[in-house]
Amino acid sequence: MTTTGIESALVSKALREAEEALARINRAMSSGVLDAAIAYELSQPLCAIVASAFACSRWLSAEPPNFNRAQRALERIAAEGRRASNIIDRIGGLAPHEAPRGDRFDLNEAFLKSLRSTQDDLQSPAAPGGSPAIL
Repeated sequence: MTTTGIESALVSKALREAEEALARINRAMSSGVLDAAIAYELSQPLCAIVASAFACSRWLSAEPPNFNRAQRALERIAAEGRRASNIIDRIGGLAPHEAPRGDRFDLNEAFLKSLRSTQDDLQSPAAPGGSPAIL
């Protein structure tokens, strides 16, 4: 393999590694944005549930207790609970529903195969008639 060929192989390998790193970063950023969106969507009904629970407690602690307003607060709690549940259901619908794979994977064999396939790229003739040199 010529020096240009070695450089080309190394550049190709570096490009693949950079593309893989970029893909990992993209997935992480997408996941972070999705996490923030989920947290925002769920925080609204959860905050409403807490506020209604406090209101219900105040209405029941009042002298005399206001059962009508406490009942409305409990109804709001139930409605917001359903809203949160619907949000979770919609999020679950976005995920692919696949059965877990049970394929066997021999990591040692995969490593050895990868090593064998890259060994030729890493070796080049040092000089005419010379022994291979590892870069």
